[in-house]
Amino acid sequence: DAIDIGIAVDTANGLVVLYRNTSGLMGSGSMLGVTVKVNGEAVGDLPHDTYVVVELAPGKHTVTALSAAGESNWVVQVAAGAVQYAQLEPMPFRLQAKASEAALTEMRADAATLSLSVRANLGAPAAAPVDPNVKQM
Repeated sequence: DAIDIGIAVDTANGLVVLYRNTSGLMGSGSMLGVTVKVNGEAVGDLPHDTYVVVELAPGKHTVTALSAAGESNWVVQVAAGAVQYAQLEPMPFRLQAKASEAALTEMRADAATLSLSVRANLGAPAAAPVDPNVKQM
């Protein structure tokens, strides 16, 4: 499956999409560097007008955004084949979960400037196909 912004979804895992398309009060937030972590593992940076896609195994995960403005944590329940969205809001600095429709509307509106920053796969590997001619032990 693929969603409207062209991100393929592995049916065994789910996706978390974090986007940053607002710069805060008088543009001050656009100068802040932001690092994204998932379950304590650094995934990459989230500059202004970019998004990060992280593939995760189903279950509960903690997504963290870190910058000089502070830290914001979002606990997300990932389902196989599903996509969860959060927007990084600089004032106050936080990850704000967004419904799919609202997120896609915002991302499409900024399509001219919004670009992929990081695509990370922290999900469970896809199961290898089973050969029916090989006896399974």
